[in-house]
Amino acid sequence: MSNDRSGDIITGGHLHLLRLALKDADADGWAKVSAQVWPLVEHISTKLLERNYGNRTVRVTHDGKVILEFSQSLSKIGKQS
Repeated sequence: MSNDRSGDIITGGHLHLLRLALKDADADGWAKVSAQVWPLVEHISTKLLERNYGNRTVRVTHDGKVILEFSQSLSKIGKQS
């Protein structure tokens, strides 16, 4: 079951979940997701976050990492202003 929501807006909550997935990732890049958080994960594009439904784990994709880096760059620029 794959929901590609590539046309959706990326929210601050989505960015937060991507950051958490990177922070909590194992050596292969997979992070466990609790049952309570899993429904939130399903609102993030599969282009940004890969899912393993059986293990309830996620991995940030290359595009997801690029988006996170870009958002961090914007945040730094905003703090300089």
